[in-house]
Amino acid sequence: MIVDASKAHIWRSQMLRNLFSQIKYQAHQAAEHRMAKLLNSHVRHLCKLDIDLGPGEAELQHIGKKAVNLALSLWTQREYLIIGNQDKFPVFKSSCKIITAHRLHHLDDEDERLDGKEILLCVQPTIIAKGNKDAEDYDKIKGWAKATMFLKETDG
Repeated sequence: MIVDASKAHIWRSQMLRNLFSQIKYQAHQAAEHRMAKLLNSHVRHLCKLDIDLGPGEAELQHIGKKAVNLALSLWTQREYLIIGNQDKFPVFKSSCKIITAHRLHHLDDEDERLDGKEILLCVQPTIIAKGNKDAEDYDKIKGWAKATMFLKETDG
């Protein structure tokens, strides 16, 4: 069977738009459950949270719901998103157009001092879009956000 990528992405985005309200409710329920589970785990000690967060817990729940809304709205777009983290980039290369060193490394745009250094942490993943809002050009990619990487500066 031959699949038309354009028609498949139109179907995906339209289906999610049609189901948005039901998916949104279920995703919010799941986010609330996961946030409550997280706040009752050992994370409490890392964040030095009191036994009762009061309004702070509601604010964290609100952040979780906003993240769900953003994720759902991105999936209703016709563009197909690819997320890249440090698994995709074993070492740093300043010439790579979709990654950048964390600003704590104090690198200028074309500074090659840390080229070849190991990536320790992906602070922000890269977001790449294939296609466009008209469900065309899925063979072309465009960067929506560069990955920000924290690097191992020493060899020791």
